[in-house]
Amino acid sequence: MQEKAAASGEEHLVNGLDVLQDQLYDRAIALEESKGLEVAQRLRGIALGSARLSNEHFEAWKAQLHVAPKTKDQAVKDVALLLKRFSTLEEITKSNVKKWMDSLSASGCERYRI
Repeated sequence: MQEKAAASGEEHLVNGLDVLQDQLYDRAIALEESKGLEVAQRLRGIALGSARLSNEHFEAWKAQLHVAPKTKDQAVKDVALLLKRFSTLEEITKSNVKKWMDSLSASGCERYRI
């Protein structure tokens, strides 16, 4: 009897996962139509665990900073700007950051000129 119950539980789990994957697929399609492919791929990656939110440890990072207040304020602003631009850690690559820094420089942001 327990084997039958266990098999039934596994079947419900598999069916539940199928439903969730279908919902994720539907949501990704809707996002692609409204916000673009990049946003849809980001959602899929986060939902499936292949991408991690870049701001996940931001508060803990800020709390462990032990530098002068002015230095801390500037570091927090800089990292917050980075996190606003790159939603997942996987997006923070050398080439993506370089392109972003170049666009900041081009927009007249003196602080980020290289």
